[in-house]
Amino acid sequence: MAKANDNDRICLGAFAGSHGVRGETKVKCFTEDARDICSYGKLQSEDGKTIYELSYVRADKLGAICRVKGIDNPEFMQSLKGTLLYVNRDLLPETDDDEEFYHVDLVGLDVRDDEGTSIGSIKSVQDFGAGDLLEIDPSVTDGEAEPTFFIPFTLEVVPEVKVKDGYVVFAREELLSSADDDLENYLSEIGHKDAPKQ
Repeated sequence: MAKANDNDRICLGAFAGSHGVRGETKVKCFTEDARDICSYGKLQSEDGKTIYELSYVRADKLGAICRVKGIDNPEFMQSLKGTLLYVNRDLLPETDDDEEFYHVDLVGLDVRDDEGTSIGSIKSVQDFGAGDLLEIDPSVTDGEAEPTFFIPFTLEVVPEVKVKDGYVVFAREELLSSADDDLENYLSEIGHKDAPKQ
């Protein structure tokens, strides 16, 4: 699903560097189908001040190779690498139920363990290259705020998403039971405080 930074706009992707000598660009797509990055009209920069009109060229391992109307300079296109591309949410299809949602819909939801105890709320949805992660803002305990932490947003670790009811379920034992090399590698990738020291 597409990602977002607020309730009014959805982030569909990001420029990922120039491609070739004609000013084409690689685009990391957050849409289910990479072609959809070009399906909703003009895209906005994060501050909303710059508009980009993309046309799809072909698939790429990151998502798509696109042309940007009015830009044919590869050096300038390279300078836009990392620029996030947004569209107004009202241009996207409405979701029907808890089985379909945009990542922005998760922000603010209560996070409960499998016994129903709240452990915090979702602060953001991130992807640092190793898959989607939920950033959890822990519940305040004993008057002290704990630092946020990340959990992988997978069906095994987050088996239930109840957007309309305002919560997700975090399978604590599922994450802890995988405390092997895969988990250690995962913790290292995200820079977690519990990662094994090198």
